[in-house]
Amino acid sequence: MIKFKLYVFISILCLSSSFAQMKNYSYKSELKGVHSNWHSLVLPKDYFSKCKKDFSDIRIYGITATDTIEAPYVLNTIRSVSSLKVDQKSFTIVNKVSDENGYSVTLVNIAEIPLNKIKLLIKDNNYDYNVRVEGSTNQFDWFEVKDSLRILHIKNKHIDFKHSDLNFEPINFPFIRLTFMNTKNVALQDATFKEFIEQKKHYDNHESTYSIEEDIELKQTIVHVKLPYKTPIAKVSLAIDSEFDYYRTMRLEALQDSVITEKGVIYHYKSLYQQHISSFKNEFKDFGYQRKNDFVQQLKITIDNYDNTPLLIKGIEVQSNPIELKARFDNLKATYYLVSGSKKSNNPYYDIINFKNQIPKELTRLKVGTSKYIGIISVANIFPRDSFFTNKLLWGLLVLIIAFIGFFTYKMLKEK
Repeated sequence: MIKFKLYVFISILCLSSSFAQMKNYSYKSELKGVHSNWHSLVLPKDYFSKCKKDFSDIRIYGITATDTIEAPYVLNTIRSVSSLKVDQKSFTIVNKVSDENGYSVTLVNIAEIPLNKIKLLIKDNNYDYNVRVEGSTNQFDWFEVKDSLRILHIKNKHIDFKHSDLNFEPINFPFIRLTFMNTKNVALQDATFKEFIEQKKHYDNHESTYSIEEDIELKQTIVHVKLPYKTPIAKVSLAIDSEFDYYRTMRLEALQDSVITEKGVIYHYKSLYQQHISSFKNEFKDFGYQRKNDFVQQLKITIDNYDNTPLLIKGIEVQSNPIELKARFDNLKATYYLVSGSKKSNNPYYDIINFKNQIPKELTRLKVGTSKYIGIISVANIFPRDSFFTNKLLWGLLVLIIAFIGFFTYKMLKEK
């Protein structure tokens, strides 16, 4: 009888200790679909508020009947599947002519590769041109690429703004003709291009709410943006509806904390980014703020209007780069959990970090279950409520066994 009780006691201790490694974590999510040694998973968007900024407290644990095993993983940010080549090349400029249509030059695409942007270097200041772009294979038959693209340079004591890029869909012509309309001469010094490679960017959209405040005294448009949870933002996009040209200074700030005073609530913001937004550069509307590990929940966007009419903002979009884990699962019979929320955890060090090339390229992505707050983890947090091993039963049984063992031990010692 005593041996039986000792066996049960030791078994329960083993079961309890199998969760000891997880006791300092606050959140868990079951990983569903583990059927091979290698899988990938993407952190759910709401997980950013449940882990450290450097993700050092994230672990994957597998639970068996008698043990806890830790699954090694590598973490990376999914940004793009390809990158743009940066080697810049110049066209050969020939056939500079003027006629009733304007000033035309022919560019020779010696490399004969696809391109979608031409960068012009013009010696003049304060110009404003509309440029027609055409392509040809023989310099006799010309095909329209863009009817009119606007370039300009504004320089005075307040502004130094230049937009001299011609952007269009990818083309591959050996000859490209540029016509600067309604002018007889242009001080064109150089025309360059970069090799075109299609680029796919990966972003997760986050639902946000925003309000717009017009500060008449400071001549500013202030946009307050709120996210449902903290997230490391990668991109903030402004949708601006404007029928007129504009060039404004924009600042992006993140709310750090707030203090209640007699005069009201004072908000403290951290400056994240400053740039100009312009009607001439569409990419400035999607100004692409990207900074590692800046977790924010509330943003403030300030646009300086100077003496101009405020811009009509019709939408805000906040995005982040997905965070992916590639993990190895050694025991396929275990039930695996993604856990986080430990203040004591440091970055794990796994052997697989040195053998990334050995990780299979194509991995089945796991489904991450709903995240649950568990506080200090216990058996009751792992097993369902209708399981035999509920918290009260487990500890009641444990106390009963200890009492029995103590009683019989005392009796045996007394008899001796």
